[in-house]
Amino acid sequence: HWCKGHNRFPDYNRKAFETKPADNYYNKVFLMLGLSERHGYKYLVSVDDDMLLPPATLAHLLNGGPEADEKGCGVLAPLLQN
Repeated sequence: HWCKGHNRFPDYNRKAFETKPADNYYNKVFLMLGLSERHGYKYLVSVDDDMLLPPATLAHLLNGGPEADEKGCGVLAPLLQN
């Protein structure tokens, strides 16, 4: 990602584009969405580098995507609060 990169995706969130044109978080999220659309991906997975999950748990979470999609859920996220 580019630090202080300019948001090039105004169609995803016009307000964020106008009020936070160089926000790292929005820039990364919108870039991921833009690349997913460009490559025709149906699903997108984004995981922090400090998130530790056993492979089977991660696989189970990822396998929940199609079912969540069928139910109209836009996001499938684990509850990792302690």
